[in-house]
Amino acid sequence: MPERLRRNFAPQFVGLGGTGSDVIASLMRNKRLILPLLSTDGVRMSCMALDVANAQIDNLQSAYDDLKKELQDRNISTERVFLLAKSVKFPTPEVMFDFVRDYPTYTTRDGAAAPKEYEPWLSSVIEIPPLAGGVGRKRALAKAIYGLNHHVLRLISDGLTSFKEHVVSSTVQPIVFVIYGLGGGSGSGMAVDFVRHLRRSLGSGIPIIGLAVLPCQGDDPPAKGVSAFASLLESGMLAGKEANMLVTKKFGAPFENPFNGFFVMPLGPAYGQGKGLLYAQSIIDEAITDILLKCFNFDPADLLAHIGTNVDLGGQWVHTLSTISISYPVQEQIDLTKVYLSRLDKMRELKKEKKEISGGSSITETGGVRKLLAACRSELSDIYRKWLIARERYEPAKFAEAVHTMVYEDRSVETDFIVYLKGVSESIRGHLDELYLSVRAIGLDAPEGTLEARIRKFLLEFYDLAIEVPQKPQVFELRVPEILASLPEDLLTAHQLAPRQVQLVWDVMDYANLIVDYITALRNYLETRKLADRLIRLLEASEKTEASEKMIARIRRISSPELVVLFSFMSSMLCPLSTELKNMDEYLTNCRRMKRLLVEEERAAETVEDAVSEQRLSAESEKERVEREMQRIRPLFTSPGKKRLLERKLSEVDQRLQILSDEMDTAKTEVERVKGKVREYSGIERKFEVNSEYRRLIVETLDLTNRYREKQTELIKDRGFYDRTGELTEHERLKIMQRILKGDESALNRESILREILDWDHLRRYLASVVNMFRLPDTLGLTGDYRSDFLWFTVVTPPGIWNKDLEQDVTTALSGYVKEDVSRTVYIRQVESDDPWRVRFLLIAAKAMPRQLGAYRDMKQSYEAATPGERMMAHSFLLEYGVRLDDDDPASLPEELGLLGPVGGARRSGGGRLSE
Repeated sequence: MPERLRRNFAPQFVGLGGTGSDVIASLMRNKRLILPLLSTDGVRMSCMALDVANAQIDNLQSAYDDLKKELQDRNISTERVFLLAKSVKFPTPEVMFDFVRDYPTYTTRDGAAAPKEYEPWLSSVIEIPPLAGGVGRKRALAKAIYGLNHHVLRLISDGLTSFKEHVVSSTVQPIVFVIYGLGGGSGSGMAVDFVRHLRRSLGSGIPIIGLAVLPCQGDDPPAKGVSAFASLLESGMLAGKEANMLVTKKFGAPFENPFNGFFVMPLGPAYGQGKGLLYAQSIIDEAITDILLKCFNFDPADLLAHIGTNVDLGGQWVHTLSTISISYPVQEQIDLTKVYLSRLDKMRELKKEKKEISGGSSITETGGVRKLLAACRSELSDIYRKWLIARERYEPAKFAEAVHTMVYEDRSVETDFIVYLKGVSESIRGHLDELYLSVRAIGLDAPEGTLEARIRKFLLEFYDLAIEVPQKPQVFELRVPEILASLPEDLLTAHQLAPRQVQLVWDVMDYANLIVDYITALRNYLETRKLADRLIRLLEASEKTEASEKMIARIRRISSPELVVLFSFMSSMLCPLSTELKNMDEYLTNCRRMKRLLVEEERAAETVEDAVSEQRLSAESEKERVEREMQRIRPLFTSPGKKRLLERKLSEVDQRLQILSDEMDTAKTEVERVKGKVREYSGIERKFEVNSEYRRLIVETLDLTNRYREKQTELIKDRGFYDRTGELTEHERLKIMQRILKGDESALNRESILREILDWDHLRRYLASVVNMFRLPDTLGLTGDYRSDFLWFTVVTPPGIWNKDLEQDVTTALSGYVKEDVSRTVYIRQVESDDPWRVRFLLIAAKAMPRQLGAYRDMKQSYEAATPGERMMAHSFLLEYGVRLDDDDPASLPEELGLLGPVGGARRSGGGRLSE
């Protein structure tokens, strides 16, 4: 049975050098992990960090200040977390050299015997690097700086006292984790002396566990070579029980191993992703935080009983940590779905606005782009009609056919039609793919023959037709109206569909109508453009007259700019919203330009109307005058010639009045036509204005789109080697969508999801594939010849996910490292997690020999190739006694411990940061 997740100890942290400081900073910035810990009753977390460089200490202090502010905002006592972060230096080189010269005085204060025939391990001839970047991998220098700050300046000793007071204030058993980089200078150089002093300060009742980060190929040469190898050898003199007994026998009880447990973690797997050293260091910092706060969330007594430092492991003291955390993004998918549906709601409002631009509104009595295109075509047809009448070739019954013949004299209209459809097909598909993320959940798993299944079939059929519209436009134009006619009737009786699902079906129909409108408008535009081109050629080939020149000018104005402007409006209906918003000012400018041209036409038409009106008034006056004269005629006294003259004049006036009346009607029609166009453009202009509802909707929709994409990116982004995100199947995503659409969000609790939504086969196959990564020795930081009789595997999992099959997968994956009996070697500890959709694996590959580390060979070769001075400066432990261990062979240790000689030291990376 899994252990119940409970905080049975309070983790406390010490970070030494750049690596340790960065890990604690990462911990404090990980609010998802740290806040629940600090909310636990009785838990107080104390942290201490020491580094020679300033940068990481300042970064850590900033993270601490941010954490305290977050705690205040959440009404959590800031006393639950404590940080002491110090940058250790020396006043002058002379002061440090004097301290090293007098070092035997301070060894006796630690309770150790004074060195015999003591020789200082540092002298004034040593080159001291700029300490702003650390000690330059010189571990011997770090030891001297540490000792000076502890014994003389009292900065560290006073800090230890303060740290102890906060540690023991926790009512939950504290465990102190000391973290540093094996190959650095500052951290590993001061680690041994610091932990000895920490043990003396805390006493034996508080466990201290060491965690050193191994170097990788991306580290600088000293960090992955001479410094790291020297640090590894010295770690063995502490963590190896037999070796430490020899040290204690030689130099006394103060040099007993202060660690209860000691582990190393390879940086190589993170660096192996090929994203650089800084990236690898940042993700291993996060991984260590996750291990210490989540994977170690069990009583470690059983683990330490097998591989603690009090157990004699016969030189197999190396225990590597490997971890992988897997998130199954169920809650993230639910949150993503809600943002997506909010975006659909906004798109629904936007489509209404688009529909008014395209087809107008009955409320405002406008016809939109569709009406303007029809008006352009009507004008061109009138010009053609007048041209035919002027040549006495006009036949009303055959006129429509004549126009059609002009437009389709070749296949250019049909060819352009397909080209333009291809131009919008990607946009149509993109929008449909987004819309159908939810639509595909309608009728999901509905039995064949039900109304829900029929509606689903129609919806999927429309999708297929729409994405293939450039290839099969005739099929689309024939079949889609039939689907649009059937769906409303089906929805009336589809009682199994929730209101939100019904709304989605209407969304599909609205978008279908938008495409249909676009296709209709596109064909009308292409036909009108073709008619304009043909008419210009026809008129240019005819006899040039003032009337024909006016006709040509009018056609050119229709062809450009009006048709160009109208086409841009049409295209905006289906183009991406970001493109539409970018072009919005251009649309507004073009709309106003067309209005200005039309207003000029309106004035000209009104001028013509006024002129005709004046002529008619004059003609009416003339008619009245002639009629009065005729009334004064006396048959006996007036000559017949005068009467005939007056009758002829009256007839001429009547004819002129009839012509003027026709011209008046034409002028009025022209004025109304232009006014109608101005009215249409004014309606469209209002949509594009800066503060319009249409613009606001586009901006808000784009904001939601960006939020959706950010969440989607966050969902699938690479979080590094140690943090993996599983991918939900399409069926799982649709089931989640289905629950939300039905308004049944209460069914999205964890138990219901496990029972009704999760694809168990998919999830367990994925978990098994992650477990199989531990088959690779590189993942463990070990070589292929590593074999052991103890492998500890912790799986931190929420209830209901782990099972015997997965446990068998773990055993199989690790069997290649087993010496004898798998069942007695692989210890699987299942811990119940409070993260509902996250599984964590922690593998401790125990009882390895130092030479079985993957980095060992390169470290040793670099050490052996180093100069004597570089080797001396790479050491730290027991320098005051003239000890410098050069070999990890346990048989050579007794002899090495008896040797005296000048010594020196250096610093890390892979475990240490460049600043060190």
